[in-house]
Amino acid sequence: MKFPIYLHTLLFRITPLLVITLPIYSVQAGNIIHVPMSWCVVEGSPAEANPNIAGDTETDAVIWRRHERPTDNIFLPQTEISLRSSINNAWSSLDFPIIADPDTTLGVQGDMRGEDVNAFGAEFNALLNACDTAYDNIGRAGIGITAVNANLFHNASGSYVGTIGWAGCNEFPAGTCVSPYDGRVVVIDNAYMHPGSPDRTFPGSSNQFTNTDSLDILTGHEVGHALSLNHRTPSTAMMFSSISDNNSDGDADNIDINSTERASLRANALNVPGMELDPPGVFFPGEWLQMRIPDPIKDQNSKLPFMDIASARIVQNRQSHETHFELQLASHLPPFLPDPPCEIVILVDTDTNSQTGATPETFKKLGIPTTFKGSDVILHAKLQSVAGAEGPVLIQQSWMFQEETGLVSLDSFRTQLREMAVYPQFADMLKPPNDRKIDARFVAHHSIAFVGQLPEALPIKNSGRISALILQRGEIIDELDLTENEDKFVLEDPKFPHCFPAQEEVKQGESILVNVDGLIPNAKIHGLLGADEVLTGVADASGGGTFKMPVPVNATPGPHLATFGVIGTALTADCTIIVTDKNDCAGDLDKDGDVDNLDARLFSRDFATPSCRAR
Repeated sequence: MKFPIYLHTLLFRITPLLVITLPIYSVQAGNIIHVPMSWCVVEGSPAEANPNIAGDTETDAVIWRRHERPTDNIFLPQTEISLRSSINNAWSSLDFPIIADPDTTLGVQGDMRGEDVNAFGAEFNALLNACDTAYDNIGRAGIGITAVNANLFHNASGSYVGTIGWAGCNEFPAGTCVSPYDGRVVVIDNAYMHPGSPDRTFPGSSNQFTNTDSLDILTGHEVGHALSLNHRTPSTAMMFSSISDNNSDGDADNIDINSTERASLRANALNVPGMELDPPGVFFPGEWLQMRIPDPIKDQNSKLPFMDIASARIVQNRQSHETHFELQLASHLPPFLPDPPCEIVILVDTDTNSQTGATPETFKKLGIPTTFKGSDVILHAKLQSVAGAEGPVLIQQSWMFQEETGLVSLDSFRTQLREMAVYPQFADMLKPPNDRKIDARFVAHHSIAFVGQLPEALPIKNSGRISALILQRGEIIDELDLTENEDKFVLEDPKFPHCFPAQEEVKQGESILVNVDGLIPNAKIHGLLGADEVLTGVADASGGGTFKMPVPVNATPGPHLATFGVIGTALTADCTIIVTDKNDCAGDLDKDGDVDNLDARLFSRDFATPSCRAR
């Protein structure tokens, strides 16, 4: 049951009186990869309006379980990946945000138009934008995977469909998730699929889904898409296109992840901004630092929704200093763009000094109508249709502004037209018709990204400033809607609470000491093994403490998620505990340095335990 010993390499950069130590990341077995999820809950969905799943009657607790169950039953045992809450204890709110339903004209409050998010994706994009905005308001948007818990998905007539989730990632080129990852997930509320829900019928109907989903395979499947996996047969695969019951007990059980998927998941998880690497006893932050600045979607019903900015994203690799400036659009682009071309402009003040950088005369010369002051970097691209090209193309020209020489061409940057490609997951209903689209790839929205190396890396933990515009005929069509204080961005690591088991393994039915830090001082907390509460307690005056965690005698041998959460919030400290069989051999009884077959025979003879076996 032991993971292989963790081996890691440290990179040393020596300066006078200073040694900086940085990890070099690997995907070795035994290194748990923690991937944050920025959950939001749509107002009117059962998790918000009437939370009640398997004894959990608080919104935060219901949503916690949505990543705890697939972590404990699917990801940890097969991939050594752990999903966690992205909520930070330094933020203004410690609850999963509640967001408004952007369109209540069909169905009930909390529902989403969800049969085809390419042709009818306004509500899907609006929900993601609202979730990003909610996280920006309480602390930081863009940590980990953005995930929305909605009610149900319906079609144009308001009838519920067999689609239960949409998820994917930014792709460039098509079919390849671009690094750093930008994963997005929207799933139906698990009140309609969990066997512990008191009422699984659809609102105003006696219909319901055929199978239950006790492990929240739905969330696991969609996280798979967000980390680049495609659909796969057979029906036992987690990435099978439908929730599937393979043993005829009425509960979904398609959780298999094959070796190729495992390798992809672990490699790709390292490229999620906000992830942490957890070898035994320590946490290392990921390589990508990110901040997303959302912008209000002006008009969902506009004839030109792609000319509406949804967010700006700033990402930097702490090792290579590769930097991405990305402008997300509120919709996908049409095959052919209207004339004249759109112009995409991103302005960056890297030193937060509005007295330096490009002057009004500089912008007038470039034909950029802006009052933004202090821009040291000017990223510019024309977005247009070109004869013979498949879809729109980007033609870019970017500059640095230097006080001594003025504008200097910034040739190190290249542009990427990225597609948020998402895939549906399905479930059968008891009463057809089961309205579902074909199993295919759908593009929900596009983003324009500038990628390259700045002459000097953006300073970590210090602020920069940003503005962005979409122009046509030299006029502003949309501008990043920011005040002078809101245009700042900061690149830094999330400050997650953590927990640390005092020993590597614990047997079924025994207890293990776990050290916890980073929670709220003197707060009431509970500890969970997987999704099951096993203890309650109180944090000490520093927000931590040491807790004796009991392991149920029926706990499955193998790695388990341990979560210590502040009761009534979404703030958690997460780590991994390895449970071993209570009948495993005691160890090296013959003192020869190995646990082998002789030890097994000695143990069986001495303690009459025939199930004892060498590991």
